[in-house]
Amino acid sequence: MNDMILDTNNYCSPIYTVDQSSPHYEAVWKLFGHLGWSKEQRRANFIQGRFNAFSSILHKLNQKSAYVFSTDLSKMSHTVRGWPISYDCLTQTIKRLEELEWLARHKPEVENQDSLFDFTGAEKPTKRPRGKADRFVAPEGSPLRLGYELTVVPILDKQGRHHIGPSICLYAKGNKNGDRGSLMVEDLYADWRETKQHIKAPIDRINNLINQHDYQHPDYSNLNKWGELQYRRQFIGSLQRYGRLHNNFQNESNRKMLTIDGSSIAEVDVHASALQILAGHSETKFTLPDVEDLYQAGQLQNLNREIIKTLVQVVLNSSKPLLERKYWPKSITDDEEKKALIEGDGIPWAAYRDAVATTYPSLTNLPKDFGMRLFRVESDIIVYSMLQLLEAGIGCLSVHDCLVVPNDKVEEAKKAFVNAYAQFGFKPPKLKIDYAV
Repeated sequence: MNDMILDTNNYCSPIYTVDQSSPHYEAVWKLFGHLGWSKEQRRANFIQGRFNAFSSILHKLNQKSAYVFSTDLSKMSHTVRGWPISYDCLTQTIKRLEELEWLARHKPEVENQDSLFDFTGAEKPTKRPRGKADRFVAPEGSPLRLGYELTVVPILDKQGRHHIGPSICLYAKGNKNGDRGSLMVEDLYADWRETKQHIKAPIDRINNLINQHDYQHPDYSNLNKWGELQYRRQFIGSLQRYGRLHNNFQNESNRKMLTIDGSSIAEVDVHASALQILAGHSETKFTLPDVEDLYQAGQLQNLNREIIKTLVQVVLNSSKPLLERKYWPKSITDDEEKKALIEGDGIPWAAYRDAVATTYPSLTNLPKDFGMRLFRVESDIIVYSMLQLLEAGIGCLSVHDCLVVPNDKVEEAKKAFVNAYAQFGFKPPKLKIDYAV
């Protein structure tokens, strides 16, 4: 029976409440009164926070007939994820429910395998299986067993937004099949005070300022209400790698129909951003060719531009040196469209490889892990640029190295990019403008 409980996956996200519009509010509030807090002289948010925790627990328990749940009981994880219900509210509510015997805790433990080879007879401590959390059960007769599902609502912040997860995310490895795995909580928390001040605070500021503008799209009636435009900054392996901004509204076709504060939009894009940062970076500094299109410079001019653009990104993010490659990168040949372009042109791999190496020699001898560190610089620049615009009252969004602004704010966006590049020690970037209409 205990194994069955521990195998039940019913996670309680501390993000819900039962508000006064719910048909279950009176019953839940009456039940909450038995915990004793409502009779004490407490500040309003003390009671409300614990009522929210109680609501989330009661909601999850009654979603499934097993009446079992697990939740985030790590203070470190709670801090990093920024749950709207505080750690104290959640843990104190669970403790009170255990004292009332309305909940029973089940701890997953296994014998320490070292004891099998220890003949001293000394008692060995047990350890928790990796990835296994405590489970909480509402036993038979518990008042928490309602027999029906509650009507709950997400807790909203002062800007009317629900919790969309942490604004700073650190993952062990890159995206595979859309899944980055779990957060590296301990690594992210290790220097949390500095991370919060220098990395998290600017993203939170961007998200708050974005919410002050009107974004409309014909396919999304409440575009920013539930966080589609709220940004997360994602790092891979360490806070010095990757760091790009992501939200739920980055599809190019969607952006064309977007309006910001009643105006159609323009995209102010850094042309060949990777090459421009590569040329100005202290570890790889070189002079860019004086051409309109950096992907068609020198010996590249007779080759397919899209293939060159993709190839530059592959080289930046690969540990295998360009000149050691004897065949097309697998990421290119696995793409049916790019494979068709290669086959249609009939130009061999060696011609592309040698043309890139001749035009941009720095790509043949990159510092270790440079591509991921370059992304970090690029995203620092876009964060700085966005804050300049938003602080000046100009609504905007970004997609990696591109600013999306009202079409009458293009000059301001260009100036923001120039200022940002200068802030990080780079020359003014080459920009291209794409108007939606």
